[in-house]
Amino acid sequence: MLKKNILYTTVALLATSFQIQAQISTNLDLESWTNTGSYENPSNGWATLNPIKDLTFLAPVTVTKTTDSYSGTYAAKLESGKITGVGTFIGGLLATGFFDNSASPGQNLKLGQPFTSSPTHIRGYYKYLPVGGDSADIFCSLTKWNTSTNSRDTLGFVGYRELNTVSTYTQFNLKINYTDSITPPDTITILFSSSSGAANFQGQDGSTMYVDAISLPTPVGVDELLFNDVNVDVYPNPTSDILTLKTDFEEQLFAEVYDAKGILVKEFSFKNKLEVSVLDLENGNYYLSIKDSKALVSSKRFTISK
Repeated sequence: MLKKNILYTTVALLATSFQIQAQISTNLDLESWTNTGSYENPSNGWATLNPIKDLTFLAPVTVTKTTDSYSGTYAAKLESGKITGVGTFIGGLLATGFFDNSASPGQNLKLGQPFTSSPTHIRGYYKYLPVGGDSADIFCSLTKWNTSTNSRDTLGFVGYRELNTVSTYTQFNLKINYTDSITPPDTITILFSSSSGAANFQGQDGSTMYVDAISLPTPVGVDELLFNDVNVDVYPNPTSDILTLKTDFEEQLFAEVYDAKGILVKEFSFKNKLEVSVLDLENGNYYLSIKDSKALVSSKRFTISK
C-alpha cells in the first residue's frame, strides 16, 4: 500500500502539477532551510520526498542540506534510498512545489510555482556520483492552464539526463525549447532527481546528486527569481516620473535597472524606502534587479509611460 501513497516519478509528478496560489519565494541558491525535527527541507517553494518520513519513520531522508556547495554556504544533496524493512526504492527528488500530508494517497506532492516570465535557459551547478550505472535527471517546464480544455498547455520545456560520474561542480546551462514563445506561462516546474528510474521504483541505493546556484536568465540576459527572497514593493506601476521602492528589510540593498534590451540604465542603493526619478528614461518596460551584499534577492518589472 505504501507504494500507492508515494508520488515521485517525473511523468506522474507533471501530470498532477498544481499552481500554488500563495505568494511564496523560491530559494534558488538553496541557502534557506527549515528544520522540522525529523529532517530539514529547503525553504520557500521547494518540495522533497522527506515528508514521507512523517508517514513512516522507516523512510529515508533523501534530500539534505550540505556545506559542500558551489557558492554560498549550502547546497542540496539528493541521495536515493530504500524504506527500511520494506525495500521500496525512493529516488532523491527536489522540485518546485510542496508536499501535502493531508492530501489523498498519491496526491501528496503538488508541483509548480506561479511564474509569468519566459526564461531562455535554466542554469546551475551540479555534481553526480552514481552507483551501479544509475542516471540523474534535470527537468524544467513552463505551462499555462487552458480554460477551454481544463488542462495544462506546455509552452516550453527542457530535460537532461546525466549518465556519467561528475565529481566536481559543473555548470548545466539548458536551453528551454518553446512550442509557444508568445503566450506568457502561469506556472514553472523545476525538478532534479538522483535516479532517473524512480518512475518504476528502480535505481541504485546511494546514488547522489548535488545541486546549487540555480538561475533563470531572461531573453535579454537579466536573471529573475521565481519569487523574491526579500519583499520589495515597487510603485506606481506604470509610472511617469517617480518610482518608489519600499521594503521592511533592514539591511542596505543595491538596485540595478535594465531596459528591455538588457542594458544597464540606472543603479543606486537604498534602505527601507527610496523615491527614484525616472524622468531621464524613455517609455517602455524595465527590469529591476535588487541585491544584498551577496546575491540577487528580489527581481521586479515596471513600465514607464509618460
